[in-house]
Amino acid sequence: MFDYQELVHIPLIACTPETANSDRRISALTTTIDLMPTFMDLHGAAPPAHVHGKSIRPLFEADGAHHNAVLYGYFGKDINLTDGRYTYCRQPLPDSHLYHHTANACNFTEFERRDTLARAELGVFLRHAHNIPHFRIKTQSRQHHNAPDFNPIYDIVDDPHQQAPIHDADLEARLAGQMKTLLERCDAPECQYARMGL
Repeated sequence: MFDYQELVHIPLIACTPETANSDRRISALTTTIDLMPTFMDLHGAAPPAHVHGKSIRPLFEADGAHHNAVLYGYFGKDINLTDGRYTYCRQPLPDSHLYHHTANACNFTEFERRDTLARAELGVFLRHAHNIPHFRIKTQSRQHHNAPDFNPIYDIVDDPHQQAPIHDADLEARLAGQMKTLLERCDAPECQYARMGL
């Protein structure tokens, strides 16, 4: 289904020995990729350079900016972005595809079928694979159930139940630009830009 806020806006409750008696609530935008760098930071270790998340430890001391925007979604479906004010759902182009990159011949529920593996390529296709060979399996993009024929934008401050999509070309261009920048920052495969029309 569509990635409504009820599904993707996950509460984060954090407590350290130093902040155990605090009841502060902050508005910084964070995501689950920040958990590992946070745990490492709390234990005096630095995360590897290729990690995209960043420690939320500074937020224990003061409210402030953390991420300007974050990406989320399900593999092979639309790509979503939020900047804390708006959500943007960029839908894949019709008949577009992407690749499932894996070193484990499983999909989300079971082992890949033999005919699927027979058409898979074996090699090193991603820079962040550290020269470790893996399978690359061509997969069809898909839209969420009852997807509209446009890329929905919602103002989650004024419309928290996401009932009234915004049709604003300038706002969409700005959010699409942010999305592309974040995809570039995390070294997304080229197929992601092509299938999303970016």
